[in-house]
Amino acid sequence: MRRWKLLPLLLLLCLVSVLAVAGDEVIRRLLAEGDKALSRGRSHYPDALAKYTEALVRDGKNQRGLYSRAELLSMLHRTAEALQDLDALLRAAPDHVQALDLRAMLRAQTGDLRRAAQDEQRVVQLYAKERKSQGVARAQKKLALLENFARRWAQLSPILDKPLEVLVQESVQGGKQQELYTHSVSLLALVIEHFAKDNVELRLQRAACALAVQQNQIATTELKFVLKQSPQNLLAIALNARALRGLGALNEAKRELRRCLSLDPEFGLCAQLHKAVRKQQKATGAIEAALESKKYEQAIAAIDAYRREEPRSVLEEKLLEWRCDAYLGLRDSARGVPACRELVALRGTENPLAVQPHLVIAELYMIDEAYDKAESELAAARRLDPRNGKIEELAQRLAKQKSMPPRKDYYKILGVKKSATSADIRRAYRKLARELHPDQLRSKDMSDAERQKHDKKFRDINEAKEVLMDDEKRTRYDNGEDVLHPQGQGTQGTDGDPTPVTPTGKTLPGFPRFPKPFPRFYPRGSGDRNFPRFRVSGTGVPVRGRGPGGGPGPERSERSNVFVFLTFR
Repeated sequence: MRRWKLLPLLLLLCLVSVLAVAGDEVIRRLLAEGDKALSRGRSHYPDALAKYTEALVRDGKNQRGLYSRAELLSMLHRTAEALQDLDALLRAAPDHVQALDLRAMLRAQTGDLRRAAQDEQRVVQLYAKERKSQGVARAQKKLALLENFARRWAQLSPILDKPLEVLVQESVQGGKQQELYTHSVSLLALVIEHFAKDNVELRLQRAACALAVQQNQIATTELKFVLKQSPQNLLAIALNARALRGLGALNEAKRELRRCLSLDPEFGLCAQLHKAVRKQQKATGAIEAALESKKYEQAIAAIDAYRREEPRSVLEEKLLEWRCDAYLGLRDSARGVPACRELVALRGTENPLAVQPHLVIAELYMIDEAYDKAESELAAARRLDPRNGKIEELAQRLAKQKSMPPRKDYYKILGVKKSATSADIRRAYRKLARELHPDQLRSKDMSDAERQKHDKKFRDINEAKEVLMDDEKRTRYDNGEDVLHPQGQGTQGTDGDPTPVTPTGKTLPGFPRFPKPFPRFYPRGSGDRNFPRFRVSGTGVPVRGRGPGGGPGPERSERSNVFVFLTFR
């Protein structure tokens, strides 16, 4: 009787065993089908994921199923879900080496380097316990990297632990912790290289850090990868447009922004950036037009206004470069040298791109004839780029300029700065011409020596005006050339006598001194009232000439636009 009572229980146990065996067989079949789908490539990953998930529905603690699905999820960049499966697996099997190794890698990708190092430390211990020397060596190498990266990450946590959205917003505004952002860019590159080559989040994070310190080329490289993986990632599109804007590729930036706004017209970052790009195009167009027309002061004013309105803009480097060049155009070393030094500091004293501002500084020093300082700037440029032909070209100009004999200082003669504009030069010339014109001095009581001295000054200001009002001659003069007296030979004798002289001012032997030609042009005392009178260009001084028969000619009306300009040498 007792046997009959136990029979149903025995039948139930048999049924459970049969069902369990059948269930295990189904799970094995599902896992095998998942593996087969996985081996067929990325297009079959969804099928593989469905098979692994179905197997885990039947047995949620199946270790093989948990690991296979976690591995596939990591390949699909679904890191959070993969970590959930690995956590469940390691709760059931704490010494599962492959699961520990995979979780270490995924934790590294999320920036959890400290716990990633802990997982890898456990992997080293397990391999050592099993006496797998190759596994130990491989795990120890990975552990050393993780521990190093973890220490550095902790130091950069004020930047790297921020949510990506916050980091992106700060990159738009311009990072204030420049050094931390720069180091973050370097560390993220190492983490990506060793643990996360396909990780989109880390690449976005690195791009945002790079933009904060205007490393636009690095940002575009990372964002190109991200957009290849996720073409409609609005955040990546916006950051890429910002990087392109920083590189000066405004048309490409606008194209990206239009694509962004077509996907989401209300995406704030793209709308804000699109407005800034239009504004930038207008401002840069005005600056370039001013530089092209040599309106350097106008260009500098526009540059300074843009910098005030948009501090630390992505255009900062280009603005500083334009400002440096504008001061060279003005020949203004007092303002130009500090401006160019600012550009050197921005680009970095060890950056080959700093050669260009060094050369501009050297030219400014050459204009001031500060040759030692110019040579120092050329040496700094040569150290950065020894093969740069522009450096040697400027060095030859410097050597030629240093070897030239002394010449007249036309800026000093007119009493203007070397940065003087044409209007400044014309104004100074007119003032001196009124004071020094011989017709104004005829009635004054002065000695012959004094009169000759004033005559020479008058000739000098005319020479100065002739050179400095001509852009081509002025450039040659600023480069050290004696434009009107090549090779130092000219009429440098006393009172303007046409006597051949050496570059040092000595009369050549064998040549007599000639008397002044046309003595009537050099009156003594109150002199002859019939002295020829001319209107000197730009002075506004009416001057008489001789009429027919030698008599006084009629004075020209003040309304006359006819000017006669004579230069005596």
